[in-house]
Amino acid sequence: MGRYINKGNDGFASVCNSKFVDKTMLIEEVNLVMDTENRFLCVTRARRFGKSVAVKMLNAYYDQSCDSKSLFNGLSISRCDDFLEHLNCHRVIYLDMTDFLTKYGGNDELLVRHINHDICEELLNLYGPVTMTGNDDLMDLLVKIVDQTGGVDRSERCPESIGLSAHVCS
Repeated sequence: MGRYINKGNDGFASVCNSKFVDKTMLIEEVNLVMDTENRFLCVTRARRFGKSVAVKMLNAYYDQSCDSKSLFNGLSISRCDDFLEHLNCHRVIYLDMTDFLTKYGGNDELLVRHINHDICEELLNLYGPVTMTGNDDLMDLLVKIVDQTGGVDRSERCPESIGLSAHVCS
């Protein structure tokens, strides 16, 4: 389990152990547009309206580093025909912007530099042979990873993609 990549399902597991509203059908909406031109989604909610829970849920569902089937059994998404198709099949980058803001303050340039550095460092550890040149940033590195891997996980069960779960603070 990484700090940002493949964070696991602990966050959603803790939510499942408390009272919460089942919003797992959001997963079906994401699955429907995953490989389309409409795959870029922005999930917005008012302050204190479940953004963090939604991101933890999406992370637990897609993250390939864990087995989340039991967490979703009995929830609405588990009754969908394509429930298992993407379950724990993707590498997920999970960012909690609140953590970065707390650590680095409101200096936007410094914030972006640290996000870029921290995630690139973890990606380089995960994808060893991929290298960065002096002017490369996170997007350059992601493109190199897709070019190197072909965007396909070599395992039989799941197609690999690099997804992005971003929690934007309110």
